[in-house]
Amino acid sequence: GGVVNIITREGHYHDNFYAGGSTSGSYQTVNNMRSGNLAVDLADKKWYVRLSGTSRDASNTQTPEGELLNSQFTDSNISLKLGVKPVKNHELTLNYQRFAAQDAGIPGGSAFPVTATASYTDIQKNMLSAAYTINLSDASLKRVRFRYFHQYILRDVELKPSAVVTLT
Repeated sequence: GGVVNIITREGHYHDNFYAGGSTSGSYQTVNNMRSGNLAVDLADKKWYVRLSGTSRDASNTQTPEGELLNSQFTDSNISLKLGVKPVKNHELTLNYQRFAAQDAGIPGGSAFPVTATASYTDIQKNMLSAAYTINLSDASLKRVRFRYFHQYILRDVELKPSAVVTLT
């Protein structure tokens, strides 16, 4: 079991037109993981856009006791954030995130025979959210916000309890 929690940076409005971005990469020797990230920001007084994405590819993890079999994975995510101020004191924000993984191993344990393997053949998470905010000058009611969220999650698991039996 586990949790994938992706927290992305917010976009920001700017007094003048703004364009920026960043890129990064890393390598980890414990599982030969290569990863890369790219982000692009565009903004002005009335709108902003932030697009970012990450890709990772890892082999089995090496531990002091040896190789942790079936711990490999390949995954990627993309995030798009958009903010618009259509009129004074009103704001519309949209957020889309997509996470996908292939060949994500599930390391065994005492519950599995030594020859068994389990892996996620397909993992997807798609999330869309939207919010419309109205900032009020009333002292008792400062803000009205309408929010919408939709999330779709897919996890296809393949279990091979032995060399001759496969369950999907």
